[in-house]
Amino acid sequence: TICGRMKKKNLVTYPGSKTIVVTELGMDEVKSFLPPEPTCNKDRFEELKAKISRSKVRELFDALTDGSDHLVSDLAKCIGYEETNPSFRTYLGGLNPNVEKFKASDGAKMIRLKDECFPFGRGAE
Repeated sequence: TICGRMKKKNLVTYPGSKTIVVTELGMDEVKSFLPPEPTCNKDRFEELKAKISRSKVRELFDALTDGSDHLVSDLAKCIGYEETNPSFRTYLGGLNPNVEKFKASDGAKMIRLKDECFPFGRGAE
């Protein structure tokens, strides 16, 4: 198998029956095929946005890149929709898996980008 050949070349190891780990030698082998590592949050945002096909979803993503918590209703208004509009709900779903949805202490629906979207911390460039 391909994995068996990779193991013989020391490109991968098998620490468990369902786990494959790429070795340093393996990483060196594939580096030229990987995108460059982000050097700032904006690089990470561009990488994530490239995976979003709908322009309205990209607009929502852009509104969230400040790292703050946002009211879902305000986010809807920023692209010209009401929070209950089915199209807006579809666009909001297009942000998954990059967002966290939660309720504020007053019960208001809130949303923000996950910490993983900010490799250099929230508020950093």
